[in-house]
Amino acid sequence: MNSRYKQYTVVDFLADESFRDWVLGPENNRLTTKWEAVRKAHPHLTPLMDEAAGMIRALRTVKPEAKTTRQADDWEAIQRKLATPAVEPMGHRYRRLSYQWMAAAALLATIALGLYLFLRQEPMVEVRTAYGEDAEIALPDGSTLVLYPNSSIRYARQWNSGTPREVWLAGESRLDIARMKETAAAGRTHAPFKVYLNDSLSVTVLGTVFTVYNREARTPLVHLESGRVQVDRAGHRVVLSPGESVSYGQHGDLVKHSGPRAIARLPQTNELALHDAPLHDAIAYIAGNFGVTIQADRDFHDRHLDGIVPFSAATETLAVIAAIVDGQLTESGPGVFRLSKK
Repeated sequence: MNSRYKQYTVVDFLADESFRDWVLGPENNRLTTKWEAVRKAHPHLTPLMDEAAGMIRALRTVKPEAKTTRQADDWEAIQRKLATPAVEPMGHRYRRLSYQWMAAAALLATIALGLYLFLRQEPMVEVRTAYGEDAEIALPDGSTLVLYPNSSIRYARQWNSGTPREVWLAGESRLDIARMKETAAAGRTHAPFKVYLNDSLSVTVLGTVFTVYNREARTPLVHLESGRVQVDRAGHRVVLSPGESVSYGQHGDLVKHSGPRAIARLPQTNELALHDAPLHDAIAYIAGNFGVTIQADRDFHDRHLDGIVPFSAATETLAVIAAIVDGQLTESGPGVFRLSKK
């Protein structure tokens, strides 16, 4: 029924009279049912519909205030000067109105298209993921990344030759950066790739695969899988080799770690690898990805975890952890869990 809308673009929505009536008109159950059905049948159209609706509202003509008596008199005088014959042939009138309507519609379409193209040229791109949602992103230089749940990235829409490749990351992401020789082979010459985690911490990349973990109230951590990166903070620099990680020390300095991470995501199998991981760190990691609340009894505060656990749903992951520590998992409400002794 709604298949014809599948290929709609923003311009198509702008030109659709039914869509414009739905956006600007009074509450209409029939139109609401129709366009919500389109949104549900084709979820990929949601951002296009929202963008078109915003443009339609922005272009809406504001109704003028009522004229004063003097303004009305002035307008009548102008009308008398521009007076046309009292009786106009019906055919001419319809043609004139038709031409006026077509001219107005053409003007509206031109303005809408211009505004649409302007918005499409917005210099920065921002992507956010919800709890439990991953996003695969291709960057302008051919680099790719997986943006893990409850995370965000911001970067310039276009990267020109010779300009820095820069992204700003919050949350967690695994990045596979295009090597400089690969970008040169494609006819692009870029400066080194830089990742900003906050106002003082940055990562400079020279062709590599690495993971960033940067959540509120948790120490940022960078783990290198291949290649080479340097991490800078307040004049302190650490260069990482494959298998090494860096995080904040007790005094805010950078501390390098070697060996396996305490908590590592296995993207190929959608599992977590735990290596002597403190239970409270594992719980915080799960909460940060799925948006759940987890409380653990004091009996488990000193427990550490080893092994590989599934990581597709919070309930499944927590159930496996409860079995590892010989505890009992209860859910007191939607997304509210408690780990206690049996």
